[in-house]
Amino acid sequence: SPDARYLAFATRSGMFLRELATGETHAIDVPGVLRPRAKAWFPDGSHLVVTASPASGGTGVYNVPLFGGSARKIIDNADARSISADGSQLAVVRGDWPEQEVWLFAGDGQNPRKLIAANGDVFGSSVFSPHGRKLALIRYSYTSSPHEKKISLETLALATNKNHFILSNSSLADSVVGAPDGRVIYALQED
Repeated sequence: SPDARYLAFATRSGMFLRELATGETHAIDVPGVLRPRAKAWFPDGSHLVVTASPASGGTGVYNVPLFGGSARKIIDNADARSISADGSQLAVVRGDWPEQEVWLFAGDGQNPRKLIAANGDVFGSSVFSPHGRKLALIRYSYTSSPHEKKISLETLALATNKNHFILSNSSLADSVVGAPDGRVIYALQED
């Protein structure tokens, strides 16, 4: 959680919330969905951004309150990636492999705007800059084979949709986080 008091996690049995000081763990109820995955904390620390599959099929993004209230689907046919520090923007991916698109929504799931159109790429982790004006993301660009890919870390200026290439490395892991000073932290996998 933003205040470092709680840990949200998922297992095959469901989603859970653990209070770190005591180790006490409680189930997080998200009725009517399969495979819920906590993607991010809303800044208030009392709600989670969750991607899950409704029993009827597809994938959706949910706002899940942790201390009372009901989960609410806020975006259909999407997989959440990150939420801005002030909770006003939500980055999601739509589409199936390898034709994914990156979309920006308001934190409540309204005002959709396509940032990156489908062009044969797949998108991994993303993180907003502290001020919410840029989005850093991992892009997988596939060539003629699903086993041949270029993995890159890029930033996108949200006001202009201008893309800035940072690096490409076949060992780039699907993990990117932002430091409070605006730096992007990424990981490389070892063979």
